[in-house]
Amino acid sequence: MAGVPAHTAAQLTSLTMEYTDAFSDMADILRTAVGASPLLQHLYLPSHFASLNTLGLLALPVPHLVTFSGPFCVALGIALAEPPALTHFAITVQSIPSTADALFLIDHIRSTSLINIALLLKHWDDQVFSRIAEVSPRCEEVGIVCEGGCGPSQTFLSSLGLHLQRLASLRAVHIYPKVAVPRGKSGSGIASADPRAFAEVWGLSSPQLRRVKLSSSVAWARRWENGPWDRYTLKEVDERHFV
Repeated sequence: MAGVPAHTAAQLTSLTMEYTDAFSDMADILRTAVGASPLLQHLYLPSHFASLNTLGLLALPVPHLVTFSGPFCVALGIALAEPPALTHFAITVQSIPSTADALFLIDHIRSTSLINIALLLKHWDDQVFSRIAEVSPRCEEVGIVCEGGCGPSQTFLSSLGLHLQRLASLRAVHIYPKVAVPRGKSGSGIASADPRAFAEVWGLSSPQLRRVKLSSSVAWARRWENGPWDRYTLKEVDERHFV
């Protein structure tokens, strides 16, 4: 790994890579860095550039990885290799292009070990949350944000409690479109939803649930099981440590 002594790279357990689009060979740089760090447990890639796209075409072995946050193309490379027992998995840059891709990732990252999963989808599909609930029973926090469309429908939101029953340890659920949908827009469950009412119903199915987020700016939270649900800004939620 350029600039890092081999003996140091061999002992690395955490790696954060900041880069610009000026690096046309980012895929090679990342692959070299990961290959030189066999003990790597935490990988953070806060940005995405087109030069990384080729990573999704080849396996990227990271056998001891437990935490990943980065673009879809890198996540795909990890999933194509022998999948590690991840506990925290987040795709928050470069959205997952299709439902099939999202389901492939969920099925190939040994999801039974997941505690926290956050996905950025190109478009909402109910199947994604359903699959997480099916194969990741230990999840404590599930977040799904979609770039396009209106987000989950009213029908899905009304039936979400059935999925939450499978997630006995769930403490937070975040599902919403990245761009706010105008209230009353046809087909939008989020725009016409009453977050507090949904939180109360979901809390009955998931006693450990403490935080519900149906928009990018506001959350509903409660301090204890059967406690009242109150509206908070995201800063207030972070300061009060609901999860």
